[in-house]
Amino acid sequence: RDPVAPKAPKPPRAEPRPPAEPAVAAATETVSRVFERTLRDSLLPAYQEASRQMFQQLGEHLDDGLRRATADHAEQVRELREELKGVTDLVAELSRTLGARTSAEPVAPVPPDPAAVAREEVAGLLARGLEAPAFARALRGGDADLALFCCRRADVARTLHGDQPVLSQGVLLCLLQRLGAALLPKPGETREGGETEACLAWLQEIALTLDPQDTTIAPHARKVLGQLIKNVNACMVGNVNPARKRSLQMLLQVIRGIGGL
Repeated sequence: RDPVAPKAPKPPRAEPRPPAEPAVAAATETVSRVFERTLRDSLLPAYQEASRQMFQQLGEHLDDGLRRATADHAEQVRELREELKGVTDLVAELSRTLGARTSAEPVAPVPPDPAAVAREEVAGLLARGLEAPAFARALRGGDADLALFCCRRADVARTLHGDQPVLSQGVLLCLLQRLGAALLPKPGETREGGETEACLAWLQEIALTLDPQDTTIAPHARKVLGQLIKNVNACMVGNVNPARKRSLQMLLQVIRGIGGL
């Protein structure tokens, strides 16, 4: 039989080491103090200096940009003022030139309206009680409207009534002819109702005062009265106001009676 192999001896048991906590704590505290001192003495001042320089450079850059913008704006304002001054000088020069031309060239006066001047003359004569000259002026130009203007502003009783009318037979016949033409307005013209009524009233008064046998008007009276009858008949054509139609019919009777027509 094989002999029994001897057993290997057991390794010796390791002795327990003493705890390392105090040493680790001491080392940690030392490292912390060194880090704080380094941060306080080196890193933090360097960071503060770098930040200061960065903000200083940024501020200088902003100041420089602001100065440039201000300078550019001032230059633009200066250029705009120079342009405005040039425009102002040009306008002043043009004003002086136009003023010189205006003073050198006389302005032609506007000619007065002949019809307005005639009306003023007629109204002035009537205001002074000069009916005969007023009607003579109204009949001078051959304007039927001016004759009607004079009639509407004159006193029919003062002019035609009485033993001796103010107007002569020749003026009466001429006035009769003008007022007869005024009964028929020109194409495109309209006459106010008051004007037509005044025209009819004066025609009747003139017809009652006129003497067709007077030697001064006899050669012309029949022709003027015949034309007046035609005008009156033309006024009665169409839709005529009944009152006006009656006035026209009465005027026809008077005319036919004095003229034997």
